Amino acid sequence: MPWDYVIFADKRLVYSRGWGDVTDADVLDHQRRLAEDPQFRNDFSQLIDFLGANSLKALTFDGIRKAAQRHVFGPGSRRAIVVSDAASLDWRACLKAIATLPGAKSKSTCSEALRMPGHG
Repeated sequence: MPWDYVIFADKRLVYSRGWGDVTDADVLDHQRRLAEDPQFRNDFSQLIDFLGANSLKALTFDGIRKAAQRHVFGPGSRRAIVVSDAASLDWRACLKAIATLPGAKSKSTCSEALRMPGHG
């Protein structure tokens, strides 16, 4: 499965990474595993790193909407999503759906995303 995460409890941050060809099923399974992880708290922030993604074409509006409706993260959580040039065209197609995620922001590098308030 091209998706994994690391929880940095001291920073209140979940670093999620997707690579290869990311699908709706990957995203939903990632959410399930994260919600079941005893280290996870829903008030943590999240950095989603798609720099290793070849394609996001398999992500659908319906799949992203389902992920957004699960409310794994709480309303005060901040989320940043970083995408590579290779997947940027696919990414543009996902932006409308991503905008439905509370607190989501799109950044071009992981270091830029980590400078967001709440990621310190």
